[in-house]
Amino acid sequence: MNEEIIAVQSAMAKEAQTCFVASEIDALNVVIRVVLEVSNDLADQSTNLSPRHDLRYALETVMSGLECFMTFTNAYDKLLGAQKSQVDWANISDVDDAIFEWRRRFIAATGFVEKCRRLADLYKLQLALVAMRYG
Repeated sequence: MNEEIIAVQSAMAKEAQTCFVASEIDALNVVIRVVLEVSNDLADQSTNLSPRHDLRYALETVMSGLECFMTFTNAYDKLLGAQKSQVDWANISDVDDAIFEWRRRFIAATGFVEKCRRLADLYKLQLALVAMRYG
């Protein structure tokens, strides 16, 4: 795992200790790893760098994290200040670009609840990518 993923997991897990149980923190860490690894792999693919994995592997990674995503979003929905998705699905013309933008928004978010919302939206965008590209 790269340093960025470990740093984000550590910071968010520390904040989550006051409102999530251990299994929800574990799920949070999985979702963080999945969205950052997949967005990194997608960036490598789009810039023709030598990616760690092919895109199919990245898409399968998204699917493998689905149960953790459900656990994490169930915990998030109970937080004071939790909001519905902020993704404007009607105005997304390129899912790859939307993933890069929401990854930036996730990293830039400062509050725990806001960061969780952006994380959930980023994962949902990656699920859309799976639906569009898989099979």
